[in-house]
Amino acid sequence: MSSPFSTAPLLKNTFAILQKHLKPIMTIAGVTYFATTLVNILVVLTASPAVGLAASIVQQAVHGIATGVIALALAQTASGRAIDLNGCLQETLAALPRLIPTAAIVALAITIGLLLLLVPGIIAFALLCLSVPAAVLEKLEPADALKRSFELCKTRWNHLGGALIAVALIFGGGAMLLNYLAAQTNSAAVYLIVDYTVGSLASGAMAVSVVLAYQEITGQLGQNRA
Repeated sequence: MSSPFSTAPLLKNTFAILQKHLKPIMTIAGVTYFATTLVNILVVLTASPAVGLAASIVQQAVHGIATGVIALALAQTASGRAIDLNGCLQETLAALPRLIPTAAIVALAITIGLLLLLVPGIIAFALLCLSVPAAVLEKLEPADALKRSFELCKTRWNHLGGALIAVALIFGGGAMLLNYLAAQTNSAAVYLIVDYTVGSLASGAMAVSVVLAYQEITGQLGQNRA
């Protein structure tokens, strides 16, 4: 029997991990956020709906790579070890042949679901959100990783989805507020610095929360529990 999934512990653990390991997480998230920013610029320059749709999938897939690196990092901290960022990056590179297709399929499923009146996309996210951690940590091929996520989430998808959306709203909403305040300075430099910093933090926090959710459900949270 599955246990219920609560928002409060996930938020508590996410904040605790960010406080303890902010530097490596921001390093990982910062690189991928920069890549997604370049994709956004391409979308603006082309002004093409087709490019925009493809870009959305690419951005989510890139975020999946960051989630994979963070999954390996938090597997180390769960057992009380320090984060070996170089080792995590090397292991992620080795996992790319299964990680990129997994992240891309999840991104495509969520994007199509969001286009179908939003709710199907939220359900797809709640059912498939653990695919990337499963692909990396359990060394599963894409189809098996998707199936693993579905099995882990199918009896708790509503609570899990709600908890992860709460994390996204808190960090995403905070990022939007800070970006708005930065825009009021009328300084392009200030806005770009703030946008990059808070965007990277929000992206990293979301990846951390997904990995912690996976660890909680599979009983691997260990020392990552606040």
